[in-house]
Amino acid sequence: MLFSFTPKHADNQTPIVGVFVALLVLLCAIGYVFLYQLNRSQTVALWAIFAALFVAYCLLLRPTIAQKYYYPLLLAAVVFRVVLLSTTPNLSDDFYRFVWDGRLWISGINPFLHLPIHFFDGTYVGQPAGINTTLLRQLNSPHYYSVYPPVCQFIFALAAKLSKGNLWTNVVWLKAILLGFELGSLVLLNKFRLSNTITCQNVLQYALCPLVIIELVGNLHFEAVCIFFMLLAVYYLNQQKNTYSAVALGLAVSVKLLPLIALPLLLRRLGVVQTLRYSGIAIATFLVSFLPLLNPHLWQILVSVALYFHSFSFNASVFYMVRWALNTVSGTDLTAFVGYGMALITFGGVLYYAFQEKKAATPNKTNLNAFMLGLLFVWSLYLACATTIHPWYVAPLVAWSVFTPYRFPVLWSLLVMGSYAAYNKQPYTENNGILFIEYTLVGAYALWEWKNKDVDNKTPYVKKA
Repeated sequence: MLFSFTPKHADNQTPIVGVFVALLVLLCAIGYVFLYQLNRSQTVALWAIFAALFVAYCLLLRPTIAQKYYYPLLLAAVVFRVVLLSTTPNLSDDFYRFVWDGRLWISGINPFLHLPIHFFDGTYVGQPAGINTTLLRQLNSPHYYSVYPPVCQFIFALAAKLSKGNLWTNVVWLKAILLGFELGSLVLLNKFRLSNTITCQNVLQYALCPLVIIELVGNLHFEAVCIFFMLLAVYYLNQQKNTYSAVALGLAVSVKLLPLIALPLLLRRLGVVQTLRYSGIAIATFLVSFLPLLNPHLWQILVSVALYFHSFSFNASVFYMVRWALNTVSGTDLTAFVGYGMALITFGGVLYYAFQEKKAATPNKTNLNAFMLGLLFVWSLYLACATTIHPWYVAPLVAWSVFTPYRFPVLWSLLVMGSYAAYNKQPYTENNGILFIEYTLVGAYALWEWKNKDVDNKTPYVKKA
């Protein structure tokens, strides 16, 4: 089992263990620095360094080490993130769109209103500050409307304002803001630890996870903000402050739309009436966040969102298998049909799980860990059916898993990095062998855990040494 090995007589070897921990932390810091000297096409070197970081991560999570050196390791997790502040993201070019949208907003232009190419094809008259062909060439989606919700847009604009037109400074500000949200998540996880909901090892499982460190602050992905608001919503929910919780969830939806799938899970905990009230507040918060960006053409964002269901696909699992089967039988490309079909299956699966849980009579179905178990399940269902799975999509699963007995998201956080092998060639070409290994191992381990874990146990999910 991941992280379960505890060395014998560890208490009699404290100086040796302390040196071992310090050396591992130093090597990890060096590893993160070297990792950012690579680009995503250098698959072998990238994966080798990441695998080494993952091994060190597992060693640091051994129960005796995690408990004895909890605060130093938590500090190390912060340092690892700070080390990446001044680096330009090397595994993703999404940040160029963040800069683009931010510069538009501070110029008084709604980032949802125009396609990037509109500023150079005569559609738009004028030239906003910082919007130029050099930046345009860096965008990976110049022919699509922005898909980033209001909270993201506000952060883009804030960083653009503070950077005063300098690209590198803009990136540093974006990273600093995401670092702030990550620190907030660590504070919340520590609060859960202090309330005996989770253990030191659970907190460090998220804090030290190489995927989380590399992809969120390192490569500038806004799952960091979504995770913070989701944890804040769960924290307030556990405190029975449902209004605050609903507002926090609404803000999470204003970062990524996906947290909406958590609402049906409240039925067992709050009942139908309170769930409807909670959902109303969350959705109202989401809608209010759009007010500064409201315009008659706001619906255009749906055009780009729809592309994820009928045009884009990357590192998928069930979607690829179903598409292959239907395409083989029909002899035509049914990508769009399968994409929307997978979305409907996800929606139906979430509702089925929620109503089955609502009917369950087990008393502990109303506790926090049970809610997080449900969140882990429905989020995993979404990713299983999704058309596109980038590595950073797994980061929220790692966060939710710390409240549950399941560790398959941690294994997935290692194996999903194999998807970068697709960038060895231009245009990118996915390796079916790597996909098979990734999903076979993750699926098999998840099934083994589902069969063997005692999910009804109220005790902490990681045994204390």
